[in-house]
Amino acid sequence: MLGMVFTMLPVFVPEVLGDEDGDVLGYMLTMLGVGGLLGTMTIARFSHFERKGIQTLVAFAGAAVAVIALSQTSSIIFAAFWLAVYQYFGQAVLTTNMTMVQGMTPDRLRGRVVGVYQMEIGLMPVGGLIAGLIASSYGVGTAFLVSGVAALVFTALIGAFSPTVRKLKL
Repeated sequence: MLGMVFTMLPVFVPEVLGDEDGDVLGYMLTMLGVGGLLGTMTIARFSHFERKGIQTLVAFAGAAVAVIALSQTSSIIFAAFWLAVYQYFGQAVLTTNMTMVQGMTPDRLRGRVVGVYQMEIGLMPVGGLIAGLIASSYGVGTAFLVSGVAALVFTALIGAFSPTVRKLKL
């Protein structure tokens, strides 16, 4: 459901930030790009870090916290900051997960496994649909809050009850 930030941003900007003309939306999307670039550069810099399971859990929790913080702001400056932080961690999750998938998959199966893994991107609109239903009833801020809390709880459960993920090294 964290992927729904992209789909809900055009609603968030006028509803929460008060920009009916759409001028601010471009800045918010730019901040997503800045965060993604910085996240990718950080992951590239620390590629030697072996504990990929912990890295993914921390990054996913960071993205969830950023969405929760975004749900609580009506300031353009803070919204831009939290969007950059969200994408920073989101890009770290995507990059690390793809590294793990490709590193752990036998060569003969890699194309098929990566194809199945890419369904993650194809399923992002499902999160947008759920968030849209929540947003239409309770507001986009509440949709962000529910999404962030659900992701944080999910991450905590995996971290607590999946030693395989915590111990994963690559």
